[in-house]
Amino acid sequence: MAELDTSGLLAPLAAEGVEELLLSTGRRPHVRAGGRLRASGAEPIAGTALEALLGELASAAEGTRRASFVCEREGLGRLLVRTCRDRLGLVLLLRRIPREPASFDALGLPEAVRRLADRRRGLVLAAGPPGCGKTAALAAMVAALNSRADRARLVVTVERAVEYVHESRGALVVQLEAGVHCASLAAGVREALSMGADVVLCGGIDDLPTAEAVLDAAAGGALVLAEVLAPGASAAIERVLGFFPEHMRRAARSALAGALAGAFSARRLPRRDGRGTISAFEVLVSTATVAASIRESGAAGLAELMGRAGMMTLDSELLALVGTGLVGAADAAAAASDEAEFLRRCEAEGLPAAQGELARVETSSPPAPVETKTEGTGALPSAPAAAPTREAVPPAPKARSFTTRRLSRSEMLLGASADAAERSAPQFLDPRAIAGRKVLVVDDDDGVRELVTRILRSAGADVWATSEPARALEAVRSGSFDLAVFDIMMPGLTGTELYDGVVEARPELRERILFLTAHDLDERLTGRIVARGGKVVRKPFGADDLLKAAAFALSHHGEGP
Repeated sequence: MAELDTSGLLAPLAAEGVEELLLSTGRRPHVRAGGRLRASGAEPIAGTALEALLGELASAAEGTRRASFVCEREGLGRLLVRTCRDRLGLVLLLRRIPREPASFDALGLPEAVRRLADRRRGLVLAAGPPGCGKTAALAAMVAALNSRADRARLVVTVERAVEYVHESRGALVVQLEAGVHCASLAAGVREALSMGADVVLCGGIDDLPTAEAVLDAAAGGALVLAEVLAPGASAAIERVLGFFPEHMRRAARSALAGALAGAFSARRLPRRDGRGTISAFEVLVSTATVAASIRESGAAGLAELMGRAGMMTLDSELLALVGTGLVGAADAAAAASDEAEFLRRCEAEGLPAAQGELARVETSSPPAPVETKTEGTGALPSAPAAAPTREAVPPAPKARSFTTRRLSRSEMLLGASADAAERSAPQFLDPRAIAGRKVLVVDDDDGVRELVTRILRSAGADVWATSEPARALEAVRSGSFDLAVFDIMMPGLTGTELYDGVVEARPELRERILFLTAHDLDERLTGRIVARGGKVVRKPFGADDLLKAAAFALSHHGEGP
């Protein structure tokens, strides 16, 4: 095996389009370009040459021998170096770091993520696998804050290795490196809080002390930007909560619900034309409903809430990228939450799916277990249960654009966990009973109000929606409604108080009111609702849950159409 001069080992990093260089003892160099890893044509690397290279890089980084560090290299600029050892010897991963953070536009960050950078306080989680671009996205957010002379703030970044350098401009930027300037990430976050930082960037939440420090900083009034190694936005919340032991979990849910501003994740995919990569994003923006859901059940159900206004799901964004031809179906499916289901959606949408990919994925999936029952002396396979159908729900009109399609798909797939709705809405009721009916929707949460309105309109209802209980009462007094849907808790007027006013004006609505809630109701409140003839739908709810509950209310005492 020929020993190579260390000066040539880093040469592949200078090539256009190369994102990473992977050097390992006894193997040929590999580069990652366009999101794909490939071997170079060079000879396998001798261990002595690789050890010598590490010594040079570490010397440039003030002699550090940590597993992850940043150094300067002439002709290449700043390099992020990650090290480990395997059975053959040393392994190095090297990535170039731009001198200046990329802009929002260059990274393709969606507007919902940009708005999170404008928040004055709260916790923003950036999730995704290594190399997905979450660090670059947070650097862009810090750069945007640093460029604003009209809102000077103290920004403190705490990282294992300071990757992006921010020169103080509109803000005062202090950058700490764990193990050098502070004992740990948790200690650095607490130091930033004691300094009165307005903005704190934490390079990773991966243990309980860091999770506690980050929540404390957000609760203390700072805007906290933190990385989490998780596949998606809701998974990031689950991971953060997972660091807390069981006896602290309830308090942690409450703290996170109160602190969270939003979460986003990124996935980097190879472009179909071979010209580099493109990012797909998932965004969760905290609303009153999201906070209530986290407080009540943690991350469970959050994935079903993310199709609301101002949010986007990764699968929907991947579907849009396939539809525009920017990304191949096979590459998008590999990043989706369910590969086979994503390919089926591509086919259903009439999009160009990868030839044979669906068949390959379905063939590789384990067969569904066959239930058996013992009858006499032998075990006979039982007949498969009939798959639930959605024929009772009129399909939403087919959309012509991918933006509209994402909204309609997400609203019809929002989830399936409304126990109260299931109990009060028997399966045999036809949700089409609300077609042509006039429905009043009152909710101060814009996302929930818009969602309820879309679901009801998809079934043919004539919906009038408002966030103001007083306007709702005026509308009831001036016109007739067949059904009303109320949030049970609104500022200034509870759902039951609104109910009393509505029933006083229109007694015929007494048993045609649905209450929406994300909380466990106490016995007294439940008794008041039942006494009034109202029905409860739990958040998060599925489209079928809401439609069946509405149909049940409208058909009460056989008064349906």
